[in-house]
Amino acid sequence: MKIGVNNLCSNNVNVEGIKSLLNPECKLCNIHNKILNKERCKGCIFILNSAQVKGKPSRVGCGAKLKIYGILHPNHLGRLHLFIFIYYPKLNFKFPDVPFKDVFGNTIYDKHLMWHVHHINGNHNDNRKINLLLCLNTEHGYLSKKPNCKNVLYEVKKRNSLLNF
Repeated sequence: MKIGVNNLCSNNVNVEGIKSLLNPECKLCNIHNKILNKERCKGCIFILNSAQVKGKPSRVGCGAKLKIYGILHPNHLGRLHLFIFIYYPKLNFKFPDVPFKDVFGNTIYDKHLMWHVHHINGNHNDNRKINLLLCLNTEHGYLSKKPNCKNVLYEVKKRNSLLNF
């Protein structure tokens, strides 16, 4: 069985327990630099997974400490996914079904649509709730190239509110 984001967790994830493991500075931490310089905080729950493609930066994932809180495969769960799921407990550590089409009108038949996490202010170390947006891959590419595009940002937020997160 392939491990995807939606089958990484048991049905009873202890979100409050996971929150207790996070330091207040975790939301603004440059974890890549801290790990590479061996300056991680004591009790840090994040690990640096090895890069799958040579020349690409390593991915920051979650460590084994999360297993006791219901995360079955923590090393497959990315740091940004963890923050999204903590900020939106209604998701119950599972992404919602991908909508039939994105805000540009691309359908699931035209493009391979999947969920991405976008940093609204462009600072990839700022993982506060106000700065993270769950969007589709087609929208993420557009928002990354044109960060001041308010109408696309508005449409994505509107769709997310209709999906109850």
